[in-house]
Amino acid sequence: MPKARYMAQTIILTAALSAGAAACGSSASSDPLAGLTSTQIARQAVTGTEAASSVRIYGQGSDSGQPLSIDLTIVKGKGCQGSLSEGSVGSFKLVYTGGTVWVLPDSKFYQSNNVPAAVTSILNGKWLEVKGTTSGIGTIANLCTMSTLLGQFTGDAGNAKGVKTTLNGQPAVKITDNTDKGYAYVTDTAPPQLLQVTKPGAGGGTINFSYNTATTITPPPASQVIDGSKYGF
Repeated sequence: MPKARYMAQTIILTAALSAGAAACGSSASSDPLAGLTSTQIARQAVTGTEAASSVRIYGQGSDSGQPLSIDLTIVKGKGCQGSLSEGSVGSFKLVYTGGTVWVLPDSKFYQSNNVPAAVTSILNGKWLEVKGTTSGIGTIANLCTMSTLLGQFTGDAGNAKGVKTTLNGQPAVKITDNTDKGYAYVTDTAPPQLLQVTKPGAGGGTINFSYNTATTITPPPASQVIDGSKYGF
C-alpha cells in the first residue's frame, strides 16, 4: 500500500514554507517576540509546537490536481488518531498508540492500491492492525511525529517580514517569505506556536494548528479489527 506512506507528508509539505530573516515589526518591550528575526520566530514556533502536550493538525491542499485533506491529532508520548484523504486515491482513518497502527481505509483506497475485490470485500469496514515497525502500512506511524511533519518548515527564504496581526481574534505574527510563495501565522507568545501555514496557488494548501485538544488515544474495538499481516499489509 505505497500511497499510504506519503499522503500526509504531501499534505503538510505542500503547505510548508521557509521563513525569512527580517526583524519582527514591533520592538516594544511588552512584545514577547520583540527583537527576534522572523527566522528565529519560525524556528521557535516549530519548537513550541513540538513541545505541546497535544496538537490537532487539520486542513486542505492539492497535489498534481488531486485534493488533499488531513485532520490528525497527536498526543505527545501516546500516539495519534485522525483521518487523511487524497482525491482519487481514497481516504483512511488512522490510530497509533506507540507500537501498533490501526488503519480503516475506504473502498476507493483499496481499489487505487490494486487490492483484489475478493480481499476488499473481507476488509471493508474493518480496521487493519499492523506493528508500527513494519514496512508498508506500518510506516504511517511516522506521521505521528511532529518533527517528521514539520521537518521542512525551518529553512531561510531571505528577506521576509514578521508582522504583528491577529488570526481569528488571537494575537499573532504573520511571516511571509520574500518570494510570496507562502506564509505562516504564529502565536504572539513566548515561546510562539504555529497557528496556520499556507502556500497559495496550485499545489499548495492551508494547514491549521490547535492545542491541548486531547489527552488520550483510543484504539478501535477488537471486534472491528483484522490482522493486516494475514493480507499482506
